[in-house]
Amino acid sequence: RAALPDERREEFDLAINEAGVHEIQAVMRHWMLEAVPDPEAEKILDRLAQDEAERRSVA
Repeated sequence: RAALPDERREEFDLAINEAGVHEIQAVMRHWMLEAVPDPEAEKILDRLAQDEAERRSVA
């Protein structure tokens, strides 16, 4: 949140507060990449999302 411009923080808060448990990861990812674009972080987040999807399919 602190990395975002002041004018985007209210929108961030709203998006986070409205995200459901199954959406929060995607919402956080979106905002993180907007605040600090990093191709390596994108790869890590893709792997985490894949791991989470695998865990859900096993449960």
